[in-house]
Amino acid sequence: MYEYREITDILMRDERMYLLEEEFDKRLFSRMSDTASPWEIVYKIGGVYKLFVYWAKNGYQETPQEVAELVK
Repeated sequence: MYEYREITDILMRDERMYLLEEEFDKRLFSRMSDTASPWEIVYKIGGVYKLFVYWAKNGYQETPQEVAELVK
């Protein structure tokens, strides 16, 4: 996700972040559907998505590794 931050910045600027949210839903749901209930998947996707948006809105001040450490 960090590699594509320029695209995220454009989506935020153009108020089109819903496109990224839809992509999160599609990709993560398909990857997790064998190991978790739909409720658990939706809960986790929401957390990951909001974490990414918060990081982006704050200018990616932390490295991806630092973000991982902050939330583990």
